[in-house]
Amino acid sequence: MMFQAENFFRALPRVLTMIVVGAAVLAALVIAWWVALVGVVVLSAWFGLRRLILHGADTPGGAQVIEGEFEKVEEPPERLR
Repeated sequence: MMFQAENFFRALPRVLTMIVVGAAVLAALVIAWWVALVGVVVLSAWFGLRRLILHGADTPGGAQVIEGEFEKVEEPPERLR
C-alpha cells in the first residue's frame, strides 16, 4: 500500500503540469480563434461600409481621360525588341 502511494505522489507534479499545459494550450487556441473571428468580422464590416458609402459616388464605369502634358514615346525598331 505504501509503495502505491509513493508512486502516486511522485507522479502527481508531472500529471498536474500536463493538465496545466493542456489547459493553457486549449485557452490559447480559443483566444486565437476568437481573435481571428473578430478580425474577419471587423474587416468584412469595414469593406462592406466602404462599399456601401462609396457606391453612391460619381465614379465612371469606363475609361477615364486625364488631361495634361504628355510625351510620345516611339516604339523601338524590330531589331531592338
